[in-house]
Amino acid sequence: MARGGLTREGMRYRDPQPPGALTRALARAWFGWSKARATLRWAKYVALYDDWLDYVVRKVERRSGVTLELTPRERRWPLLFLWPKLFRFLGRRSARSAR
Repeated sequence: MARGGLTREGMRYRDPQPPGALTRALARAWFGWSKARATLRWAKYVALYDDWLDYVVRKVERRSGVTLELTPRERRWPLLFLWPKLFRFLGRRSARSAR
């Protein structure tokens, strides 16, 4: 049987040679790095967009399904007061992806 072929078992198909631990670890690392790059890209939005805060809030809500309510203080000085929400969001996201 050629590499990459599937075997049929009843109404299901399965890989006769499932990926090993190293392959799974590499895939997990690649996706982790990809998520980190996407999150780090948010810093670029500060320089590129006039309404960057609303853009980032909408992006977070769209990606995570979590509604973010910003206080007037957070809207006025986001680079100072949004850090706790950022760390909470990243912590929840990493805990959810570990499941």
